[in-house]
Amino acid sequence: PHDPPHDFAKNNVFGLESLDVPIYRIFPKQWLVKSVKDKQLALRKPGFWKDPFENFLLTRKVKLDGRNVSIAEFQERLYGQCWSLCKESDAMWRIYSPESAGDGIKVKTTARKLFNVLTSVEHRYAPLRYFIGKVEYLDQQQLVEYFSDPKTFKAFLLDGTARGPVVALLFKRKEFSHEQEVRLVFQCDKTELKDETKYFPMDPNSLFEEMEFDPRILDPKIIAVWEQEFRALGFKNPIRQSPLYRLPTTTVKLD
Repeated sequence: PHDPPHDFAKNNVFGLESLDVPIYRIFPKQWLVKSVKDKQLALRKPGFWKDPFENFLLTRKVKLDGRNVSIAEFQERLYGQCWSLCKESDAMWRIYSPESAGDGIKVKTTARKLFNVLTSVEHRYAPLRYFIGKVEYLDQQQLVEYFSDPKTFKAFLLDGTARGPVVALLFKRKEFSHEQEVRLVFQCDKTELKDETKYFPMDPNSLFEEMEFDPRILDPKIIAVWEQEFRALGFKNPIRQSPLYRLPTTTVKLD
């Protein structure tokens, strides 16, 4: 069970000691309902991610022989989805489920199961298209200097394995290190339509091992209604509310 899912996986998995490590993602409830209902996993272009330093390499201005050169094509070909090694965090709930009443749902899977969603799609160029990796966090100045170095820049862009632009997505500013992020990345080829989102077929019961509802939901009726909704969609795995704010029941004996 610990063998790579494909013979190219060792070259397409970055920074993860094991593909069987648990990873987590908080979805807005409406997005997760759509994902389960449609049996699809959605990857979006990095340009829609919040941090302006995302995909820093491919937003750099480039001059070649005194002329400005566009490298937007590399950026247009990349799609990703962000996950986390962090099992439970108040900050993560508040960032990715910003509604004060709590509308987020956290799902658990493994890097292997997530990677297999992409690689299960038959394609002769799979080793150049499907990737998963742990994010490395750098100081902002380190990030600027690193991707301003011509040798580094050329090494990423002209990488014959096509992994350079993907690896560049796995750098982020250290102010975000609390997220312990893992990124699933798809790289399409030049001929494919560059939609904002790419969808991959998946079985929710195989991919999502469990669901946890936002700990800030105070009304147990909401929890019951949400669970009923996902059961009606065919989800069979454990569903619960995050116990983050739940006080333990204790008894103090004074005699």
